[in-house]
Amino acid sequence: MQIIRYIILIALTSITNAVAQLLLKYGMNKIVPNSSLTSTIIFILKNRYIWMGLIMYGISFVIYLCILAKLEVSLSYPIIMGVTFTLLSIFSSILINELLSVNKIIGSLLILIGIIVISL
Repeated sequence: MQIIRYIILIALTSITNAVAQLLLKYGMNKIVPNSSLTSTIIFILKNRYIWMGLIMYGISFVIYLCILAKLEVSLSYPIIMGVTFTLLSIFSSILINELLSVNKIIGSLLILIGIIVISL
């Protein structure tokens, strides 16, 4: 039963982390190229997508702390990062039309195989 709880927590932290990345990317896509540092900072402070991304990072961080309280960091961190990378590749291709290349697919499969090996 505990293993199911950890799987759910790992999935939640990976999903919230990937969503945070997408929100930050979406927010920064709206920035005017060649902006000054001051106008960039003001843009960031006013951008709701960046704020939502930061909130999602906060949620992901809190869930990750719950995971760290129970699992070894050498086990949990690679799993979370591998799952997050894979989810981010899929989500970004669907939601913001980034290319999901054969190399990304092969790389994601290799990461997932590595996660399985680490977990054993």
